[in-house]
Amino acid sequence: MCKPFEGTSPGNPIRSRSTSRPGCFALGITSMGTKALARQVGFMMTRGRVDGTYINFEIVATNVHAELSREVGAFRCTEPGLYYFTFSAIAPRDSSLRVSLRKNRIPMVTLFASANSHTSVMGSMVLLLIKNDIVYPFVEDGQIYESVAKTRALTSFSGFRVNGVNRDEFNSVFRTDAEIIENEVGEPDPDDKIYSMFQSTINNDDSLNVYFDSSNGTEVHDHPTALTTTQRSIH
Repeated sequence: MCKPFEGTSPGNPIRSRSTSRPGCFALGITSMGTKALARQVGFMMTRGRVDGTYINFEIVATNVHAELSREVGAFRCTEPGLYYFTFSAIAPRDSSLRVSLRKNRIPMVTLFASANSHTSVMGSMVLLLIKNDIVYPFVEDGQIYESVAKTRALTSFSGFRVNGVNRDEFNSVFRTDAEIIENEVGEPDPDDKIYSMFQSTINNDDSLNVYFDSSNGTEVHDHPTALTTTQRSIH
């Protein structure tokens, strides 16, 4: 049996620099890390430009178990749970910018930047998602200013799963019933074609995916067209 690190309590062995039995603690960390990675979902897309009413992101900087469409700047949920999202952008000097952060065609948060000052917008939201929910920024008016330098990113959209939820938690007592909440927030935008746009781009997106092989905890880089269903969404 492995002993805790010298000079620490059994409940908090991380601070020590040495072990009584070399190698034991490292094996424990690997095991815990593998389990944690199998549950995690997160992504970040950067360097965006407006394409109609959607944002086409040039870079997928991070993708762990996330199903993304870089071309329309959207995330589709494959792992139900509580998620945190954030978006930031800058308006051009001569144009205002109004962006709504949406879930299933319904604006959840609206951000606005005035003209004549390169004003930035930033917003975040916490949402309970079920499988196939789609979250994305939607440009209602104006344009986005992006740096010409490839090493700089002025636009970003990111999100990660805070925690999973049990089926019993999807009820009005916990304020997590999707239909109740969406009816209170507003009606879906009939002109928003995110469902068809997402599906048409997801299979052709050449952005790089990063996922984790839960059998050995290794990180794998690949393109989404080469990923199997298991690799796209590890349950």
